[in-house]
Amino acid sequence: TNAVRDLTLAFARSPDGVDFSSIDGKPSYLIFLIASPDSKKSEYILALAKVSRFLRRKPVREQLRNASNPNEILNIIKSNEE
Repeated sequence: TNAVRDLTLAFARSPDGVDFSSIDGKPSYLIFLIASPDSKKSEYILALAKVSRFLRRKPVREQLRNASNPNEILNIIKSNEE
């Protein structure tokens, strides 16, 4: 979308989970939003792939769910970057 100028990532978590009608029927506890302008489609795909690889690791998902503050979340993300 051209509603944003740069690649933007937002993160939220839900202690109770959100029903997104997923294939496995399980609620989502960690929610990522990636937005980018049309001119940065390749950066969008790279960010999507990176988030996907990052979230495949169960320990990382557990750390994100149990983090007590935003700084801890940022540290988890930074320490697990590829």
